[in-house]
Amino acid sequence: MFDVELTLSVQLTAGVLANAHIRFLGDAGRHEGRWKLIGRQDHRLPHFGTAVHTWHWDTKVHSTVVLMHNHKPWAFLYSFPAAPTRSSKSLLQAFRLPIGPASYQPNGWYVGEWAVITNAHHRNLPFFDPDDSAFQQAIASCTVDTGFRFDTSWGVGAAGGAGIGGGLQPSATIVLKRRDQEKDVRRWHLNYWAIGAGVTTPGVSAGGSTSSTPSRGLTEVLAGPNQPVPFPVENFAGNIVIVDVGAGFSIGKGKVAVGVGGSRALVMFTGVTATNYSFGDYAQIKALLLVEWAAGAGGKGNTKLLGGGGAATMFVGTVSVTRGPNAKPG
Repeated sequence: MFDVELTLSVQLTAGVLANAHIRFLGDAGRHEGRWKLIGRQDHRLPHFGTAVHTWHWDTKVHSTVVLMHNHKPWAFLYSFPAAPTRSSKSLLQAFRLPIGPASYQPNGWYVGEWAVITNAHHRNLPFFDPDDSAFQQAIASCTVDTGFRFDTSWGVGAAGGAGIGGGLQPSATIVLKRRDQEKDVRRWHLNYWAIGAGVTTPGVSAGGSTSSTPSRGLTEVLAGPNQPVPFPVENFAGNIVIVDVGAGFSIGKGKVAVGVGGSRALVMFTGVTATNYSFGDYAQIKALLLVEWAAGAGGKGNTKLLGGGGAATMFVGTVSVTRGPNAKPG
């Protein structure tokens, strides 16, 4: 199920566009949905009013959406995905406009573009396109803003191996804040440990970061399906799954090197919400966020003055929630 806001831009003549801002609701599994105009009516387009209209997938081309108006089709949205994201956009064709058929198009149709409005307040919009795997389906199901935001993080960890490697994060913390950063100075600490396995370049290293090490949240903290709203901070406690992809550079010769590194990580908070639950059941995601963080590192170097490496690791562990000190205003 999705509930997004789109802009429809119909090209009337060269350089002249007629625009409509619509709310687009639907279910790819049911092949149909509803839409309605938001904001002002462009009178060069059919009069949509405040009524709720319908849409359906084209019976011949499933990726084409047919927008209905007065029980007749008036626009085709091409290459519409089963789960739109903020970057989704493609071409459209429209007809039955008040100004008549397009004289510069041989078939009398108007052409244009549809696009997801990037800065709109979407009510249900995934950050990831789902595929056939349960893992991606679970990610796509996390669409509701919990109201929490990433503030900072710190911790220590180690990784090693050649080809197939492993990692350990014995002590780490993610700090969350509320969406209203100016009025709400409270902070919450998500303290976790995790162990992981993945693919890595040869070598052994240990890394760490502090609260002042550069890090930032790339997404809002999103809640999974069937989670309470407002989202209780206690619901972050339980199990944690982190998919971390990172790279780094080291300077040094012999057995010891120092360096810097960074990574992007998909952090998922999971919990028991169904029977026959297993630790690796990604369908039980309670909340997730995407973060980017940097760290200093030291460890066994190679014989080069300048070395580099990378790793892709999945960590699993447990997380507890504690109340941190309030941030200083201003």
